This record gives sequence, C-alpha cells and structure tokens, in this order.
Amino acid sequence: MKFVILIVGFMILCCKIQENKAPDVEIVEIPDSVYVKDRVVIKAKAVDMEGDAVSVRVDYGDGIVSEFSPYFRSGSIISFEHTYTFRGDYWVRVQAKDDQENFSLWSGGNLLRVLILGQQ
Repeated sequence: MKFVILIVGFMILCCKIQENKAPDVEIVEIPDSVYVKDRVVIKAKAVDMEGDAVSVRVDYGDGIVSEFSPYFRSGSIISFEHTYTFRGDYWVRVQAKDDQENFSLWSGGNLLRVLILGQQ
C-alpha cells in the first residue's frame, strides 16, 4: 500500500497532469439583418486546445435553442440555418462542447435585426 502511495505521489510531483479544458467558440459569420420568414445562415467555429472533436449549438434569441451538432474537427466552421417568424432584435449566441463533455460558456452574442419586407 505504501508503495502505491509513493508512486502516485511521485507522479503528481514529477508529471504535469493536464486538465482537459472546454473549447473556445465564436460566431464567425452572421448577417446584420434578415427579413421575417427568410432563412438566415449562422456560421460558428469551435477550437479545442487539446484537439478533441467539438460540437456546437445555437441560441437563436427567440426562445429556440438548437440541439448540439454532430461532433466535428476542432477549428472547422459549421453552419446553422434558422427562420424567424417575428420582427425584432435578437441576440444570437453559441456554445460548444468537446468529446470529453467539457462545455464552453455561451458566447457574448451577436445582434440580428429581423425586419418586415417594406419596413425598416
């Protein structure tokens, strides 16, 4: 028993044990405005420092939050599509997780203005 404790203690002191961290995520492309019932494309990128596969979801700001995407390679860009049914200003934000289930915080958000055709 003492031998096992010594080995574990040695590993902790001599070996740098790295904690797996959550990925960083950001919206890389979003229009400033879109019309009601038009399809909007939002592009996001998640980067995991350990190179783990990542998954992203979107909070569209209108009460709808997407499911997490399938896992994809860290650093790649993923696209989401959404249609707004009401005029207004919406804060769109994204969140990522890696395949170790480490979740990022929600991104700061981007303002998207949804207009009615013929009105501003």
